[in-house]
Amino acid sequence: MSEVDWDVRPDWATHYCTAHNSWRNDMIDTISDCCIPHPTKQEWTPERQAVKTLESMNYTYHGGEYWKPPLGEAPAYLQEWEGGLPPVGVECEAVHFDSWVPVEVVAHVRAIDGPKAVFQLVGFNEWSAYSDPSKFRPLKSHHERQRDELIALIGQQRPTIKELADAILSCYSLEPKQ
Repeated sequence: MSEVDWDVRPDWATHYCTAHNSWRNDMIDTISDCCIPHPTKQEWTPERQAVKTLESMNYTYHGGEYWKPPLGEAPAYLQEWEGGLPPVGVECEAVHFDSWVPVEVVAHVRAIDGPKAVFQLVGFNEWSAYSDPSKFRPLKSHHERQRDELIALIGQQRPTIKELADAILSCYSLEPKQ
């Protein structure tokens, strides 16, 4: 093939290799001196590929090296979920040996008993999966955890008023809110 027939070029091909008589793609294959680039595709540089990637992700160019991400709905892993299994990527809490522990949902799988959320315990190399949505809940805020600890203290130990005041003051300051 002395002359390259670009009309029969596959869509993915960016070059034709004369040494091997084969089509090549500069993003996948090694491009050597024997490879002829597509004459109208000179924009296939690493820089142009980066721009195409950003454009395909709906980023907008704002001069220099400044690109803005798309506005609109946040990805599923950043959204709160209402009912059902938590979306992949969400950090939440799950029941583990009768207590709530922080987990990250890493996948959804189909099982015989229905869909399951596969999760990893945060900070551990331990994995599990549940199909019951009631075994998951959003992460509690620091304030909610302190409140729960205080409620547990009151309910289990029946503290004196002084012990109760000490417990409250250990968690909260009594400065006026602004």
